[in-house]
Amino acid sequence: MSRELWPRGLMTALLTPMRDDRVNPDVIPAMVQRQADAGVAGIVVGGGTGEFGALDLDERRLMAEATVAAAGSRIPVIVQTGTLATRDAVTLTEHAQTAGAAGIMLASPFGEPVSWRERVAFYRTLNDSTDLPIMLYNTGSAGIMTVDQITELAELPQVSAVKDSSGDLVAGSDLVEWAARNDFAAYLGIDSLLLHGLHAGAHGAVLGSGNLVPRVLSGLVDDVFSGNVRERWTVIRAMLRYLEESDNYVSLVKAASRLVGVDAGDVRAPFVMPSAAVLEEFAPLLRAADELTRVNA
Repeated sequence: MSRELWPRGLMTALLTPMRDDRVNPDVIPAMVQRQADAGVAGIVVGGGTGEFGALDLDERRLMAEATVAAAGSRIPVIVQTGTLATRDAVTLTEHAQTAGAAGIMLASPFGEPVSWRERVAFYRTLNDSTDLPIMLYNTGSAGIMTVDQITELAELPQVSAVKDSSGDLVAGSDLVEWAARNDFAAYLGIDSLLLHGLHAGAHGAVLGSGNLVPRVLSGLVDDVFSGNVRERWTVIRAMLRYLEESDNYVSLVKAASRLVGVDAGDVRAPFVMPSAAVLEEFAPLLRAADELTRVNA
């Protein structure tokens, strides 16, 4: 498959909205509308920012169905279907295809160690279970893959993209360069490395911070692609670094979402919401980044 099947630009790793510890689908249309209005290239459901490890299979199916329905034909939805058991990943992948997803993002099994032979077998099974394009999810919780391992998996017919959350600048740059030569879409997955990854030639980025300032981040990506980078990165990076250095990235994104008019509820235990002091420190960084929307409109 070709990288042209994948949206070029910013894709937001969507939060999973909750109320009283249950997935709250009523909020999803407004969340998706905000992303569409901001001009993002796509939405990823059920990723790390979506708390997929704390959701059961029914909740993950609900998120996929509700998000695809809310997006309609306006914006492509990519569903992350990785699980601990291969059979469950197949079930979620088949459901995502039926629900109308544009593609699959796939983290390999996590928790107990999985050998490389087992990981290859997992991806081969998932490759054979769908007609959708597959994006590898190179994330620490599932074990970071080397560039050579990613290129090996890229030989599978459906695998044509990767979200790289390794944070390794050298390996990430090598991966981006390889991808550009081989019709493969490499997305950046570390927020504060956005500018570096784009300048290195990434196809785009998949970021949870897109829940907070999607228009600003999408505009920055477009500026890089057009060769017109404005003096916004310093302000944006300060916000992104605070997110990354916080005790819990997901809980801070959820709490801060309320400041931009989206109430996605609280995180599910064992995660906890940030303290008032943390939110007070973060708020001015978010306001400064969000203000760029109006300054550069």
